[in-house]
Amino acid sequence: MATWQFDVYLVPRSKLETVLGEIPERISPAQFDSTTWWDDAALPPGYTQLLSSFLSEQRSWSTELRTWGAEDGNRIDVGYTGTALSDVRVRFDLRHVDIGFVEAVVRLAQKADCWLVTEELEAIPPLTEKLFTEVMNSSARRFTVDPKAFLEDGQSDT
Repeated sequence: MATWQFDVYLVPRSKLETVLGEIPERISPAQFDSTTWWDDAALPPGYTQLLSSFLSEQRSWSTELRTWGAEDGNRIDVGYTGTALSDVRVRFDLRHVDIGFVEAVVRLAQKADCWLVTEELEAIPPLTEKLFTEVMNSSARRFTVDPKAFLEDGQSDT
């Protein structure tokens, strides 16, 4: 991941509630890494058409990964273990913040009944204002606004 990129994962709301008893503000790294978030869930029918309506599907390096968007830009990766859905990761290119992409990601999360989990493992609801705030307050955004100050502050190890 490049310094100007910010990632979030789509995580099924029902799984968050089942595993954690409620939707927390933050998920522990151990809990996040040890949970198979998509084992009882699926993306909504027609999700590939939805993704293709705002990003082009790209050729993937793996049969267990479908990718929409650009490697160094806005992108959505849908990962599989065998044929089972394993994760959905969204990568934002913050060199040029695209509010339309933020809105599209929120629509996808709402249709899939998912929450968004940030790089810092904060769980946020699928609301445009909430996601946009996370994007704009991210380390990646701080880097794009003032790379020199970001690097001088020692924030480059995120």
